[in-house]
Amino acid sequence: MFREGQEVFWVKSLTSMRNAAKTGPTVIIKIEDRWLYLENGHRVNMETGEAEYKRGLTPGRCYLSEESYRKEQQTLEAWQKLKKDLQASGLVPMGVTLEGIEKARELLGLGPKSSWTDNSL
Repeated sequence: MFREGQEVFWVKSLTSMRNAAKTGPTVIIKIEDRWLYLENGHRVNMETGEAEYKRGLTPGRCYLSEESYRKEQQTLEAWQKLKKDLQASGLVPMGVTLEGIEKARELLGLGPKSSWTDNSL
């Protein structure tokens, strides 16, 4: 999946140290075990994209491309909006059924049932 010379997109963490590399494209210069060594001086876990922690903080994260980073940000923003809308509504919207809620839970990876729908309680 990864190769030396491959361009990736680095995103500096909001909590990172001042000397962390700036957000932008960088290149993989070496691959060793589970680590990607980047041209910007950071070492990234190839499974998570997280940079090696220093002093308890991660300096940033690596993405396959700027587009994949932007898509993840859009997904996170949409998720936050959905959570906010669900909390603000308070009541079950008209026409929503137990079956519809169970389908939504399944779609979101929450499973079809939880304690609030379990008849065994």
